[in-house]
Amino acid sequence: MRRNCVDIGFKNIHYYKHLQFASSYETVCSLSKIESKLETAYTLLEDKRSKEIFKHVLTARISGRDSLPEEVIDECQYFDPDIVKLTEAEVFLDCGAYDGDTILAFIEKTDGKIHSAYGFEIDQENFRLLQKAIRPFDNIFAVDCGCYSYNGVVNFSSGFGISSMIDEKGEETVKVCRLDDFMKDKVPPTFIKMDIEGAEISALQGAEFIIKNYKPLLAICIYHKPDDIWEIPLYIKSLCPEYRLYIRAYSDLLKEFILYAVA
Repeated sequence: MRRNCVDIGFKNIHYYKHLQFASSYETVCSLSKIESKLETAYTLLEDKRSKEIFKHVLTARISGRDSLPEEVIDECQYFDPDIVKLTEAEVFLDCGAYDGDTILAFIEKTDGKIHSAYGFEIDQENFRLLQKAIRPFDNIFAVDCGCYSYNGVVNFSSGFGISSMIDEKGEETVKVCRLDDFMKDKVPPTFIKMDIEGAEISALQGAEFIIKNYKPLLAICIYHKPDDIWEIPLYIKSLCPEYRLYIRAYSDLLKEFILYAVA
């Protein structure tokens, strides 16, 4: 679509996501108001690649660029082999399981040698696909519930496939739960992945006990909201200072960048 627009003469092309973030990234001055948070989050990152991605994302957003440089793009989303070391005792929580694609990738990476996995999905069409995908496995469970900071119901916008989301203007209501409560009588998780369209901070708040006491490996999307890229690292470190933080990017389109937290 972008190439077609360029071919017919358009010069200033912005993706919807850029407009969505405009109020937060309109100028360098807008970021200077939170300079101390940015500096702290940047300092907490473990390696040079993470810091490069952090800087590239911020500069791309405030300059109107629509992509990240190819040299910072990686493969193997959620399971970066230099960061994620899987064992045969993994208890995997997939928050925002969609159609089971990440769980199936997890099974492939472990050759099926795991303790258990739980896929949380609240879009009903996605949930049916998830159930179908995990049918062959007796230690993988589909959970018709979202991950949040409290147990209850929330408004939800469904029918958007991978982009269905918790939304106060949504016309449906769905169940949500705290991971701390859901996992209370189960084997503690060793690995938590979250791709829940902007509800990541709330879901992390609902997993505070798990994070503080069991320190599972975390793979958290940090691109759905403008401030996620610094607020989520700061929040995770406030819960568990022992975590080492890494950022990896898996698309050049200013999305699919993931924060890994490894204890």
